Amino acid sequence: MSETNPDASDRAPVSLDVNDAVFQQKLADLESLLQSYGSIAIACSGGVDSSFLAAVCERCMPERTLLVHVRSTLVPAIERRGFANLRDRLSLEAIEIDEDAFDDPQVTENNPRRCYFCKFTEFGGIIEVARERGIETVIDGSNIEDEGDYRPGLKAISELGVRSPLREAGWTKAEERAWLRAWGFPAADQSSSACLASRIPYGEEITREKIELVAKCEAYLEELGFSVVRVRLSNMRAAIEVGVDERARLFDVKLLDQVDAAFRSFGCKDVLVRARGYAQGSMNSALSAEAIAAAKGGC
Repeated sequence: MSETNPDASDRAPVSLDVNDAVFQQKLADLESLLQSYGSIAIACSGGVDSSFLAAVCERCMPERTLLVHVRSTLVPAIERRGFANLRDRLSLEAIEIDEDAFDDPQVTENNPRRCYFCKFTEFGGIIEVARERGIETVIDGSNIEDEGDYRPGLKAISELGVRSPLREAGWTKAEERAWLRAWGFPAADQSSSACLASRIPYGEEITREKIELVAKCEAYLEELGFSVVRVRLSNMRAAIEVGVDERARLFDVKLLDQVDAAFRSFGCKDVLVRARGYAQGSMNSALSAEAIAAAKGGC
């Protein structure tokens, strides 16, 4: 579950014509790549990337594809709903497996390598299921844009032998959305999301209480109609980020008072609003180059 930029420019209809011969060939090349893997288990979060992969596999290799969704308290509600919608729409076999990240102190202590340990456990479980079923290849939905930020989870899946066809074939999220929109999938306009652990600053312990609080606060903002939402939590103090194009609505004084009262009733000690709105990699920006280098070396 990587933190990619879900601003309005990414979600809006793009100028990519699915009738264009070059774009159609890119899709055909992706289908050929997927078919070359033999049988496939897709790590399906329910987000845009894995939804696109599932939709492509439904077209070109439905009998050799398994969707595997990991149930975890760290998975945002929008992705759980996305997976449920995808499972109901497609003919692909789909299963869910459970993971409790709170069982792993290497995750809960929340150092900069947290995502590495979490992904290693998550994909280890998916690989085990795939082996039991005789499935040859496990794939994930990371795309070419995921190479631009500090992402230790990508190292973990690479070490496990997981393939990333969208990265390998140079796909962007805008291109994925264009095809999903053409095929009539609601995921085409779904905001990007990320593991809820990414809301807690590195070095602060991750607890069930904190994750449940973040989930409750974000769900509240979504119920108010905000589509791009992050609630960062540090020492039980919330910092709200919404989409850049949604800030004007949030800055209404009456609405701010309403949100402040609600968040405090949920358990927040204080409620702040980040004026610049959502920014990709907010937590990673706090890491020094030395800290990132040390974390990469430790992986």
